Amino acid sequence: MKYSNQIPFLRVFVVAAHDLIMACLAFEISILARYEIIGYPQEIFFLWPGTLSFVLICSFTFWKLGLYRGLWHYASITDLLTIAKAVTFSILLFIPLMFLITRLESFPRTALFFLFPLLVIFLSTPRLLYRIIKDRNLENIFEKNTKNKIQVLMVGADNESERFIREANRHSSSPYKVIGIIDNSSKNIGRDIRGVRVWGTLIDLEKIILKLNSKNLNPQKIILSNSKINPDKLNSLLNNSQRLGLTVSKLPRITELFNADRTDKLNLPIYSTLQPLALEDLLQRPQQILNNDRIDSMFNNQKILVTGAGGTIGSEIVRQIINLNPSKICILDNNEFALYKIETEINERYPNLNKSIILGDIKNNNVINRIFDDFKPDIVFHAAALKHVPLVEDNPTEAIKTNILGTKNIANAAKNSDCKVMVFISSDKAVYPSSIMGQTKRIAEYYCQSLALSSKKESKNTSFVIVRFGNVLGSTGSVVPLFQRQIALGGPITVTHPDVTRYFMTSKEAVKLVLHASTIQENDEYLNRIFILDMGEPIKIQDLARQLIRMEGLEPDKDIKISYIGLRQGEKIHESLFYDEEVLVETKIAGIREAKLFAPDLNEINTHLEHLKTLSDAGKSNNAIKLLNKMVNEYTKPIN
Repeated sequence: MKYSNQIPFLRVFVVAAHDLIMACLAFEISILARYEIIGYPQEIFFLWPGTLSFVLICSFTFWKLGLYRGLWHYASITDLLTIAKAVTFSILLFIPLMFLITRLESFPRTALFFLFPLLVIFLSTPRLLYRIIKDRNLENIFEKNTKNKIQVLMVGADNESERFIREANRHSSSPYKVIGIIDNSSKNIGRDIRGVRVWGTLIDLEKIILKLNSKNLNPQKIILSNSKINPDKLNSLLNNSQRLGLTVSKLPRITELFNADRTDKLNLPIYSTLQPLALEDLLQRPQQILNNDRIDSMFNNQKILVTGAGGTIGSEIVRQIINLNPSKICILDNNEFALYKIETEINERYPNLNKSIILGDIKNNNVINRIFDDFKPDIVFHAAALKHVPLVEDNPTEAIKTNILGTKNIANAAKNSDCKVMVFISSDKAVYPSSIMGQTKRIAEYYCQSLALSSKKESKNTSFVIVRFGNVLGSTGSVVPLFQRQIALGGPITVTHPDVTRYFMTSKEAVKLVLHASTIQENDEYLNRIFILDMGEPIKIQDLARQLIRMEGLEPDKDIKISYIGLRQGEKIHESLFYDEEVLVETKIAGIREAKLFAPDLNEINTHLEHLKTLSDAGKSNNAIKLLNKMVNEYTKPIN
C-alpha cells in the first residue's frame, strides 16, 4: 500500500501550488534585492531560466521531504525544521545545476543569502497564521523531541491526538513517543500531524506495524482519542492489538476531567491521564441528546428521598441529584457500610448539602411512615430491592417482603404524603418472569399501576412512574466484577451458557434517563404504562468475558479458560424488556419508550398481598411461591 497516493489530491494541489508560488516569489525578490543593493535595478523575471529551474528543484525536494503532507492546523516547530531542511536542499541542488548550465557567470551568488531566510519565512508564515487563526492563540506552538520513550500509535487524526503529541514532545518527563496515527477514515492517510504520519485505517493495523518495523520502529501501545469507533471495529482492534502484543489505553473525555473528584487532573499533562479501555467503551452506545432544562426545573429546590441509596443505581441517582440543587436530600438504606460510603462521598463533594442519612429497612412500615412524616419528600426514587436471582430463589419470603411489600410501603407513604412523583426502578426480569426475583418485581409494577389508577379516582396528586431496564455494567452482584475477580485469580471464568445474552447499560446513562422519565407529566393516558429504557442490542455474555480477558492483555482460552456451568435456577438464556404482545410507543424523550399494560384492581391485589405477607411472616415459603405464581399468571394480561 502506498499511503502517499491516498492523500486527497485537491488539498495537496493547493498546498503545492502555494509553496511553489512562494519559491518563485522568494527567488525573484532575492535577485531584485541584490541588484537594488549592489549594482543596477533590473526588471522582474530577467533571470527567468534560473527562476524556473529553482521552482522545479523545489517541487522535487518539497515533495520528497513531505512538505505537502503536513496539516496546517497543527503546524509546529517540527514543520519549521522540515521547511528549513527543504529550502537548504533546494539551494544546494540549485547551485551545482546552475554551475553546469551557466558556470554561474550571469547569476548573482550573493542573492542566495537573501533567498534562504526569505523562502523559509514565506513558507512558514502562512502555516503559522493558519494555526493561530484556528487555535486563536500562540500557545503550544513549540515542542521538544525526546528519545528512549515508549513508542505508541494514536487512533484518530483529531484535536485530542494533536494535543497528546504536542504535550508528549514538550515534556521531558513524558514516557511516550508517538510514531504514527491510525484514523477511522482514509481521507487523512499520508498526512502529518506535528511530523507524525497518518499511516492508515484500523483495518490496516498489521500492515502498519510491519511498515514501522521496517523503519526500526517498534510500537508497544495503542492510545485511543475520543474519535467515535463502532463496536465491531473496536472489538477487532482489541483482538488484533492483543495478537500483536500491543496494550490499549484511551484518553479521558473532557467531561470526566471536570468531575468534582478529579479536578486535580485538569492541571496534569494529558499523557498522565491515560485510562485503561473500559467495558462501556465496547458498548459504544450513542448517547441520547436530552433536554437538561427539563430535569433542572424538576428537581431544583425540591426535597428528594432515595431508597436503596447505597446500591449501584441508588448511589448514582444521589450523585446526579445533588448536582441539581435540591433543597434537601434523604438517603435511605439498610446496609450500614453502603450508606457510609455514599455519605462519605457526598461530604467530600458537597459538605454543606442539606441531607438526612437514614439507616432503615423499607420492610418496616412504621419506620417508612415516620420518615415520610418527618421529611415530607417532594420526589421519591425507589431503588431498594433484592436483585440477585440465585440468592432470591433460596430466600423467597425475604424477596416478597422487600420487593413487593417494601415497595407497597413506599408507594402508600408517597401517596398519603402527597408526593409529587414516585419513581419505581423495575427490571427486565419482570418480563416473562422465570425467577422469584422477576415475579416480585412484576407484582410490584402492578401494585404501583393500580395505586396510580386509585389515586386518580381519589384526586390525589402523586404521579407514579415505573422505569424498566436491564443489567447495569459493574453493578454489585453483576457478572463484570465476578469475571474481573476470576481473571485476577487466573481463571477460569464461569459462564452459565454459551448462548446466554443480557441487556447492558452504564449506571450514568440509565440514571440520566430515569431522571428524565420522572419529568413526564402524568395524565389518564400514562396511568397504566411502564417506561422502558432503550438499551440497544443484547450482548452475549461469553463475548463480554472474552473482551474482559483481552483488556487485561491476556488471551481467552489460552491464558484464561472459559468454563460453562449451566443455567442456575430462575435464570433464562435471553431476557426481554417487554412482552411480544405489547406495542412500544416512543415518548417525547429520546431513549425512553412506553408500553401499556394490564393493571389489576387495587382491592384485589391488596387482598393477595395481605395473604402473601401472612405466609411470608409465617415462613411458609412453598405456599407463598404458589400464591406468587398465581398472581403473576392472573395479572399478566398485556393489552393488544
